[in-house]
Amino acid sequence: MKTLTNLLFLMLITLSLSCSKNDSLANRENTNNNSTNVENSNNTNYDTLCTFQSIVLDTSDLVSINKTSIIYNWKLIAYADLSDCSFITEPKDIEKSVEINFKDSENVSGHTLGNTFEGKYLIQNDSIQFIDLLITLVKEPEWGEKFTYAIYNSDLVTIKNDTLIIYYSQSKKAMIFSKQ
Repeated sequence: MKTLTNLLFLMLITLSLSCSKNDSLANRENTNNNSTNVENSNNTNYDTLCTFQSIVLDTSDLVSINKTSIIYNWKLIAYADLSDCSFITEPKDIEKSVEINFKDSENVSGHTLGNTFEGKYLIQNDSIQFIDLLITLVKEPEWGEKFTYAIYNSDLVTIKNDTLIIYYSQSKKAMIFSKQ
């Protein structure tokens, strides 16, 4: 009987701590990293969508990009982990930013904090692949090291409001770039 009472007590506590639909995550904003969790009303599971500076990071509604729209120099401004809507923004104490330059419809170059890189890329619909990249990790701080990992594991790409988003790690993470 005591076990049943304890179980009922735990269920009551759990129910009182759970959020109702009126306690939507859309009203909670994390000001430290410019992110917002948004309730997805089209899904009965109420999955969370991540937002960074008013841009929703959602791989279910990607639009194929015009291949010339990517041909710019882009500065890395944040990494996103879509599993928990966490963001890591560019450290303030670095001497230069991570940048990627899509030179034309197939060549790419750029620099991390301590190294340069170049190679080729291929975009098909909303997928991106980096091919024959020459890049090293010599004296590379964490911000640049993350970029190297992400670029080799990239899979999807989109541009929203002059912001380039490259998804990686089976689209569970993203790199967010601003146009330079």
